[in-house]
Amino acid sequence: MNADVQDDRDTVCKEVFEDITGKLNEAAKETTGTIYTHWYEVLAPYFCKTPTASENLLVVCRKLWGQLYIGPIFTLLLHQWILVHPDAGGTDQRLKLLNVMVSGAKHLFIGDAESGGDAFASLYDFITEAVVLSYKDNDRLNRLPSPGREGIMGLTASFLPYYSHTSEATFLTSLRYFPAPFTSGRARTAGLDFAIDKIVDALSRDIKSVDALTRYINALSALKLDPELLSSMRTSTRMRLQGELYSLTQPGGPRYAPRQINKIAFRTLDSLFPHGRINRRLINLGFRFLHPGQWPWVWWDTVSGGTRAWWRGVSGATRMWWRGVCAWWRGVVGTVRAGWRGVCAWWRGVASAFIAVTGTVTTGWRGVCAWWRGVSGVFTAGWRSITNSFQASVDWMKRIGRKFKLRPRQPTTTGTTDSTSPLVPSSSRSSAVVMPSNARWRYKTFWSSSPS
Repeated sequence: MNADVQDDRDTVCKEVFEDITGKLNEAAKETTGTIYTHWYEVLAPYFCKTPTASENLLVVCRKLWGQLYIGPIFTLLLHQWILVHPDAGGTDQRLKLLNVMVSGAKHLFIGDAESGGDAFASLYDFITEAVVLSYKDNDRLNRLPSPGREGIMGLTASFLPYYSHTSEATFLTSLRYFPAPFTSGRARTAGLDFAIDKIVDALSRDIKSVDALTRYINALSALKLDPELLSSMRTSTRMRLQGELYSLTQPGGPRYAPRQINKIAFRTLDSLFPHGRINRRLINLGFRFLHPGQWPWVWWDTVSGGTRAWWRGVSGATRMWWRGVCAWWRGVVGTVRAGWRGVCAWWRGVASAFIAVTGTVTTGWRGVCAWWRGVSGVFTAGWRSITNSFQASVDWMKRIGRKFKLRPRQPTTTGTTDSTSPLVPSSSRSSAVVMPSNARWRYKTFWSSSPS
């Protein structure tokens, strides 16, 4: 540092602080990786891995302890080196360096809370996950000096609701396993009471912005999800928490919290400590009547509360009526559906019976038809056999008749006889019987014994 004038040193320290807290550009992100967003996130691991550079930076910081930005700069660049290496900065100076780091980190976290940002969330995550709530290396916390260990644990507990407001499970888990400050083990009750005390201290002294107060109160409301955790606190711790939440419900500015915080605090207080809810409301209403500036808000709260109550009643009645109508309609539909199913079942039975009867009749008719076709076939075959036999007999008789002599019809006795006809035997040619010229011959059949 070549600046000899106090103003120049302040200016240089301010510029250095702005540089290391600035965001990485695209070229730097491609070089360092996308997991980092600020320059101090890149520089802190470098100083942790390079003890020589850390010692040189520590020498510069010791010369400028009086500067406003030196504490935050020291914390951002050397926090990993101080917490990971047990001999960092020397054994005799270690407690002092831890106090400087805790003070600088507290100012940075308060700056985040006042601005509503999370620029130093990675710093808080490293202190919390790598040291205080580390499940892989518990020796890091135990190797710290006792006053420094208590300070870093108090720092972690004070801003736990702010940086873990997005996850209720993370907040409750951190409280459940928060280590005790004066023991090497994890005494559940002692660690929980210590964390809640530090959170209440932060609410009462350090946290003033609306956004930060909202995060704190919403995080504390997650305690209703774990009643056992709330009941395991000491009575004094519960009383401190209840008293701080009740103080946030007090109206009037600028000393007291704004109206938005009053409502959130009332809801959280009623959910965590339901006993005495009506008395608290009445006392709050009485004190608001004594404050003339609160009269319009009292009137507004009364009207809006009555309107909301009326609307809830109407909505509840409407929902009950609608549920009744829906239940009645479901009953009607169920009855109609059951009746229709019965009709369909009856119709299916009738159709099945008709189909069965029709099938039986059809089968019987087909049997009768088959029997008739069989009888007709047998009769036809018999008749054809008889006819064929008769025709064969006739044909046989015809053939037999051809083999026998033909018997002529008896000639008439009138007329002349041609003696030269070959049909007249020679012995009869001299007879007086004359055969007609158109004489016909017949067979002598078996049913005619005499010529016709």
